[in-house]
Amino acid sequence: MKCPLLILAYTYVPGPTAENVGDCIKEECAWWNETQGMCAVKDLAQQLGYISSDLTQISESMPTRMA
Repeated sequence: MKCPLLILAYTYVPGPTAENVGDCIKEECAWWNETQGMCAVKDLAQQLGYISSDLTQISESMPTRMA
């Protein structure tokens, strides 16, 4: 069975069509996260985005260091 993730990685095109590249086989795929109802890699990317946003907010709220 071909992994849809490889198709997404090699054929990614920015824009609304990016989600439609490669068929998601959902429950049949080893990367399917049943709890989240989405691909585990997409869930991981989303969580990393949240962490990045939180760290940016923390960084921006810290006082500047005076030398």
